[in-house]
Amino acid sequence: MKKNIIKIIAIPLLGIIALSCSENLDFAPYNQKPPVQFFQNADDARKAVNACYGGLTGWDFFDPSTFGVSEMASGNTVKGGAASDQVVVYQFSNFTSTSTHINIGNNWRGRYNVINFCNQAITNIPNIDMDEATKKSLIAEAKFIRAWLYFDLAKTFGEVVIYDGIPEDGNYNLPKSSLADVYKFIESDLEYTIANGRTAVWDINNKGRVTSKAGLALLAKVKMYEASGANFTDDGKAINGRTWADVKATTDAVISSNFYRLFTDRGDSSFFYLFRLPYENCDESIFEMQNGSVNISYYGTNHSSACQYQWATTLNGWGFNAPSDKLITDWAARTDDTIRFRQSVAFQGLKLPDGDIVDPKGVFQAGTGSVAANPNATGNARCRFNFKAYQSRRDDKGFGGWQRLIEQNLRLFRYADVLLIDAEAEFNLGNLQEAVNSINLVRARVKATPLTTANITLQKIWDERRFELAFENDHFFDLVRTGQAATVLAPNGFKKPKNNFYPIPQTQIDISAGVLKQNKNWE
Repeated sequence: MKKNIIKIIAIPLLGIIALSCSENLDFAPYNQKPPVQFFQNADDARKAVNACYGGLTGWDFFDPSTFGVSEMASGNTVKGGAASDQVVVYQFSNFTSTSTHINIGNNWRGRYNVINFCNQAITNIPNIDMDEATKKSLIAEAKFIRAWLYFDLAKTFGEVVIYDGIPEDGNYNLPKSSLADVYKFIESDLEYTIANGRTAVWDINNKGRVTSKAGLALLAKVKMYEASGANFTDDGKAINGRTWADVKATTDAVISSNFYRLFTDRGDSSFFYLFRLPYENCDESIFEMQNGSVNISYYGTNHSSACQYQWATTLNGWGFNAPSDKLITDWAARTDDTIRFRQSVAFQGLKLPDGDIVDPKGVFQAGTGSVAANPNATGNARCRFNFKAYQSRRDDKGFGGWQRLIEQNLRLFRYADVLLIDAEAEFNLGNLQEAVNSINLVRARVKATPLTTANITLQKIWDERRFELAFENDHFFDLVRTGQAATVLAPNGFKKPKNNFYPIPQTQIDISAGVLKQNKNWE
């Protein structure tokens, strides 16, 4: 398979160094401007934006810093892996984590590190003498990635610090902004992407780069959260006055553009192949983590070991983020959703397309969420894994150590999500037929029974999101957004409003000397 040119390699060195293609891109620490010798020409501009993509392949975007605060917190998954490995991660399942939790700190730090990459590009590219349309398009890509990161931070922490470019006075010790202002900032970045981003599909060598339509699609999701604000904000109101009509207008624009389509090229197996190497950046993909493989050194991987982190323990994986008993029970009860179920969860004993068998001697240790090679254990459910993380050992580059199964992209945002956003907007506006039309497009791919205007409900739309987007780090935030978390997650220890957002990392508060304030429900 031909790899596109934005398969970026990113390695952390003082947190601020990225390697783009074969060139070094060495940014100064976050409180300094970049070296004056950089940002001289169009090639430098492209490298700077490539570094923004590359930053998304870091550990903090696929390890427990991401799946812990999302999939585990939602109850969809349990820690998995060896019982003694990273035991602090168990806290995400029972809401006992605090502001000193290492993965909460890593989540914050990792996203702000890449925001720094984006701000370096956004601040310095305008001063380069180059084609204006290309200049604006590159800035649009950086602004999309920055918007993506701030959206992630807003869902996770609520009020956060806004850095709009490199501060001229060098002052980074800023207070948090209101949630409404954070969302306004996200929308502003996306509006720039919509107005200045590439309007055509990228050529084969640039597939995966952001387009104007990607900005429009993400704006629809951002507006959905704003329109749902009454369920999770302190004032019990929609954020920035957003309405479901605003959401519908944006999803209508995405859908009518025909820029994206659901992937159905492999018939009944399409959902399985949607997440495989040959179909990266397909027509359904809106945004992906662009993973590649270069053998720099044992620790010098591109940090895209997401598949290794979550895949089967006897097939080069570590078995983390394992499907929970509750997810399995709830999914098995959906008797018309077998295709998607079996193509999302890999059970012990399954024979894979490459001939391998999933952990034939493994057992899933109920209660701990760990997987162990102990065929004589009793009273344990059969082990199972996130099938979306499957990468064949035949495609492994063989670098060893932490450089196994590192080639496959993570699908971060898909057109199926947009269709389900549209279904929810239409339902909330009373347009039941339109809601049915959108949700049934998603259900048809996996041959689930079509819904009708007589039986569609908001709960069924929410459930469709849960199972279509399982393991894609969406469900916990959906539970909070829709107000379901207070009841669904109460048995696990969730308390509203405290657990609507995670605490600001204590290390960040300490560094700020008190300028950065803790979220009020965590004080």
